[in-house]
Amino acid sequence: MWVNVGVLLFVLNFKSTCQYEVPQPDITVHKPRGFSVSIPHESGIEIFAFHGNINRKLVGLGAGEFSVDIRKQENGKWIFHDSSRKLKGGDVIYYWLFVIKDGLGYRLDDGRFVVEESHNSDEHKTASPSRQENPTCLEGILNVTKTLLEQQAYINALELANKQMRTYIEQQKDGRKLTISGRLPPDDMASPTVSFILREKLDLNPIIVSAERHNDGSITFEVPSVEDKIEILQAARKKLATSAISIT
Repeated sequence: MWVNVGVLLFVLNFKSTCQYEVPQPDITVHKPRGFSVSIPHESGIEIFAFHGNINRKLVGLGAGEFSVDIRKQENGKWIFHDSSRKLKGGDVIYYWLFVIKDGLGYRLDDGRFVVEESHNSDEHKTASPSRQENPTCLEGILNVTKTLLEQQAYINALELANKQMRTYIEQQKDGRKLTISGRLPPDDMASPTVSFILREKLDLNPIIVSAERHNDGSITFEVPSVEDKIEILQAARKKLATSAISIT
């Protein structure tokens, strides 16, 4: 279940990285000629591209009369400058913008700006153009979600297999038994010896159901559950690798 929650949180977080929207630009018409288009800088922006025509609509995502990639910000803004065109009242700038931020591309489409009859060098904001959701980002979300859900199914299958295996082990005669051998204290009582070694060597303190010492000095002992047995074996594999004592 925790993986499902993880998938949801990851997708929400991944989705949040795709929420950048190219802002409505500021457009300044200059006297006697020229104009500029700018957006504010945000961390992660690498490229700002302006594509536009004067008094002629763009065809789809055509390059346009103006087609420039800006690769450096100026004083906290990404600015396209043109100093050649003389604009008069009623002229229309048709445009679309493209921004690369954090390696992902974002567009602002169908921009349209009408030059005022008595324009000056003050900034003018355009009407709100339509924004194109970033398909690369959405595709990434779908791919990541699919991968995580596949991993969830794999984990569920492993959990079921583990449960079946533990049930099988529980049903075996020695399913909860282990044997400790090697350099053990001689002649001590079996159960206290096992408890002491597990506590001192493995930092574990399970209940010892029963314990029996053999002629070779090894001790077979039983714990309450298969989970206890697995925990002891895992700890022994790590902590007794170079020890004179082994647990199997």
